[in-house]
Amino acid sequence: VWYYLIAGFFLGLIPLVVVPMALGECELHPFCTPGPELLGTAIATVKPGLGPAFENRIASVDLVKKARAAPGNIKYEFFKNARDENEYRFVEEWESLDHLQQWLGGFPKTIFGQDHALQQLLVGGKLNVQGGYSRPLPADCSPFWEGGTSIILPRSCGVVWRSLSNWKGDCTWIPDCRRVLSYDEEDDMRILEMTLGENRHQKLEYLSNRDKKMQYTISSPASHDGYSGEISLEPMPSGCALTYTFTVPKKKMSLNEGYSFLYGTRVPGLKAKFHPAAGSRRSNITFVQT
Repeated sequence: VWYYLIAGFFLGLIPLVVVPMALGECELHPFCTPGPELLGTAIATVKPGLGPAFENRIASVDLVKKARAAPGNIKYEFFKNARDENEYRFVEEWESLDHLQQWLGGFPKTIFGQDHALQQLLVGGKLNVQGGYSRPLPADCSPFWEGGTSIILPRSCGVVWRSLSNWKGDCTWIPDCRRVLSYDEEDDMRILEMTLGENRHQKLEYLSNRDKKMQYTISSPASHDGYSGEISLEPMPSGCALTYTFTVPKKKMSLNEGYSFLYGTRVPGLKAKFHPAAGSRRSNITFVQT
C-alpha cells in the first residue's frame, strides 16, 4: 500500500515539475477590477445662436465651482466642442456612487430640472449623459500605452487620403523615407527604405476608403515592434482634420517615448507633406510622465 502511495505521489508530482519546464513560466497579470471612482460625460446641445447665453447662465450660478467643492468630487470640467459651437460637455469624476447621487439630487436637479430659462436654451430641454457613468480600470491593467493628437491640414481630405491610402507606393509623409522598397500584397506588409537608420517593416491592419480611416503596425526596427498607429480624417471648413492615435507595448516603450515618436516624426512629416507653410522641422518637445 505504501509503495503505491509513494509511487502515486511522485507520479502526480511529475506534471507539476515537467509541464512548467516544457511550456515555460506563465506571465502573471494582476487581477484588474474597476476602482470605486465614477467617470461620466454629460452633453448639452444648445439651440443655434444661444451658446453665449448658455455659457453666461452656467457661469452666473457657479456650477463648476460648486461641483468641485461638492463632497467626493475628483474632477469637474466644462468644455465647448471646437468642432460644433452648439455643443458643450461636462466631464466629471466622483469618488463613489453615493457622492454622485448626492450631487445629482442637489444643485444639478434644481438648475437643469427646474430652471425654465435654462431649459429653453437646450435642444430637448435637458442634458444627455453619454454612455452613463462608468468605473475606470486602473492604468496598470493594460499592457499598452495609448495616446494621440489632432491637427488641421489646409488640404481637402480627398487629397490627404489619396496619399495616405496609397500603401503600396507612397511613404512621403514619413520623414526620412526614401521609397517603398517592397510590398507583399498577400499580407499588406511593406518595407520602407530609410535615408537614416535601418529599414522599417509596416503592416496595414485596416483601411476604409468610405470612412477614410486606416491602421498600421510596425514590426521593425525592434525598438518599435508592436507600435500601432491609427489615422482618421474628417472634413472641416478650413481643410481636413486628421486624428492620429497610437498604442505602444509598455514593455517596449514608455508613454513619453510614444509621444516623442509622434511629435518627432509623424506630426512633422504630415505637416511637411500637406502643410508646407507650417514647416517640417521636428519637434523638440519633452513630455513629462506623471
